[in-house]
Amino acid sequence: MLMLAFFFAYMIKGKFYKKVILVLLSPVIAVLVNVLRITGTGILANIYGETVARGYVHDISGYLVFIFGFGALSLSFKLLNREQAYDEAE
Repeated sequence: MLMLAFFFAYMIKGKFYKKVILVLLSPVIAVLVNVLRITGTGILANIYGETVARGYVHDISGYLVFIFGFGALSLSFKLLNREQAYDEAE
């Protein structure tokens, strides 16, 4: 996730602080998405038993975490990279 953040930061037009913000958001996004994964796995294990938490659900949730994290990082990139009207006027 951090490597993707550096790649996105390289592509940001404009101020350096926007690049720093994006790179610093990467670990925060990763932690938040993993908290959701652990919470979801714990709830499913509580309802359906611990074999669910060790099997297929655990593997698939790992891929979903990466997809959601990538989406959040992409959204952050788009928000930080957008041009604002007052920037064009100056």
